[in-house]
Amino acid sequence: SRAAVDMMVAFGLSYYIDGVYKNSLTNPWVSKIFPKAKDFYSYSYNPTIETFLKRNVDLVITPENSMRQNLNSKGFDAFTISQYHHPEYTKEDIFTFPNILKKVFSDNKSVITKIDNFIEQTNVIVNEITSKLANVNANGKLFYWRSDKKSNQAVTENDFSFVSYSAKLLKTKFVGLDYKNEKISDEELIKQNPDTFIF
Repeated sequence: SRAAVDMMVAFGLSYYIDGVYKNSLTNPWVSKIFPKAKDFYSYSYNPTIETFLKRNVDLVITPENSMRQNLNSKGFDAFTISQYHHPEYTKEDIFTFPNILKKVFSDNKSVITKIDNFIEQTNVIVNEITSKLANVNANGKLFYWRSDKKSNQAVTENDFSFVSYSAKLLKTKFVGLDYKNEKISDEELIKQNPDTFIF
């Protein structure tokens, strides 16, 4: 799960990572920011049971529930961490994975301290932003360009992601909410005329 590996690295748990989804390693900035990433095994999106057995994997963190269910049915320890939350992404969802890590690595005091500090500092930041913008009306349009590398088509996020939550927090209109299929043509994007782009 790409939503899991960054948190594990941030909290000092990279030692436990055997590998990650291959697309997580294609960005050249990954190895520059975290050189150890070059040692991670490059997994396909839905690896076979045999691959995990061969690599002596103890725990699998998956991006989708169907994968987790399949692994569990085969006797594998697995749970799902997704960057999306339904029916909408909230502040509490930011802490879902860190709190799960606290349970998995409950005997690691250093990790627990880092996670507690992250939760505390994030709460302070979110509360400060909320307070300062309490009387501010929504202003400007934000477009998050996730892109489709094969067609170079603009792909945005829906209301289930951290990006949409951040836009609401900052009192900015999130353009992605107007498109159910998340894909936007050049003409539609020009018509929307966003004030801010995030790539």
